[in-house]
Amino acid sequence: MRIWEQIRKDYERAFRASPSFLRILIGFLKRAGFRAVCLYRFGNASRKCGFRLLGALSERFMHHLCHVYISTEAEISEGFVMPHVGGIVIGDRVVIGKNCHLNQCTTLGGRGKTNSE
Repeated sequence: MRIWEQIRKDYERAFRASPSFLRILIGFLKRAGFRAVCLYRFGNASRKCGFRLLGALSERFMHHLCHVYISTEAEISEGFVMPHVGGIVIGDRVVIGKNCHLNQCTTLGGRGKTNSE
């Protein structure tokens, strides 16, 4: 699915309204959770196209502007909503399905130790 379609689905689920470019822009400016999802979508698409630096910059902007860390290497389907962003961390190898709702103080993923360590 293309990035714009995913952002439209995220907007529909977060705001329960039909998305237009202006509404999405206002949502991006007003809500840190939606802004973080949009930055994740941009960074994830950049990494998939081979622009790893843009993906890394997107993660940094997300961390500083939204106070949340979502790895752009994670796979998150459309309909992802974060109404409260404080303390959310999503690691590299995380896979999240459709229509996920995530609240504050949530950590998904982690390196963990293997049996050989």
